[in-house]
Amino acid sequence: MVHSGDSSPQLKLLIVEDNDFLAVDLELTLSECNYVPVIASSVPAALARIAGEQVDAAILDVSLRGGESAYAVADVLLERRIPFVFLTGRTRHYLPPRFQSIALLSKPYKLSELLASLDRAKEATSHRQEGRNR
Repeated sequence: MVHSGDSSPQLKLLIVEDNDFLAVDLELTLSECNYVPVIASSVPAALARIAGEQVDAAILDVSLRGGESAYAVADVLLERRIPFVFLTGRTRHYLPPRFQSIALLSKPYKLSELLASLDRAKEATSHRQEGRNR
């Protein structure tokens, strides 16, 4: 069992993943790491989650079922300044230029790498917001 040891409030983490096994594995693992995971297996489901509830951070698989990509979700997350990382079997080469600065973790991944990427994404988003508030 993995525990973060962190007493900070739990953050709602949107997981956009169409592979049910991976989604449930992420959900179970991250729930032990001070996150409240919510799963969306498609772009419409992810956009509905973002519109309907507070999302603090997200993990996006780039390629979803039916040739769908998570880029529309990523655009909304950027617009709302919600930190996210890409977790995908693809390489950075496939990302559009607007996402080149977003953390990308390749599958298979290590939990420690995923948690570190989420922390860096949250910090980067926080710094961007502070810069805009000055």
